[in-house]
This record gives sequence, C-alpha cells and structure tokens, in this order.
Amino acid sequence: MDILSDFIVDAINKRPDVRLQPDYLNTALYYFLTHKDSESFVIVAEKIKEMNPQLSEDIDVLVDLAEKGRWEVLSNLVEFQTPAGSAL
Repeated sequence: MDILSDFIVDAINKRPDVRLQPDYLNTALYYFLTHKDSESFVIVAEKIKEMNPQLSEDIDVLVDLAEKGRWEVLSNLVEFQTPAGSAL
C-alpha cells in the first residue's frame, strides 16, 4: 500500500491534470487517515475536491480536521468504500 499511496501523491504533485480513479483516491485517503499523515491526506482530499466540486464543503471539513490532527473525529465522520462496495 505504501507504494500505491506514494505513487498517487507523486502523480498529483507532478501532474496536476492527472485523472485518477476514485477508488484509488479513496483507498489512499483511507490509508493516510489510518497512518495519520495529514500532509498526504490533504493532497489527496484536495484532488478529490477538484474532481468533485459538489463535495467542496465536505472536503474542506475533512481537510480542517486532518490539519488539526483530529483523527478520531475524522474516523467517525468518514466511511470509506472498498472497490467491492463494502465499507472499510
């Protein structure tokens, strides 16, 4: 998972126009949440917001919580879906 997550962050940083699969972004976001990596969490969250402007307000809340290190609150707010459709 480290390699995939690193790849996703690297792709976003080096190619701002890159379009990544939502499942990959969600998986990376979950990974960074569980590893309490606020910098990478914010990078991926901002990419999701860019790809889904209708989620802007929700993403802003998640970013704020990550930047403040409020991981427990964040974990309680977010339900991630695996590619098979079951919640993580």
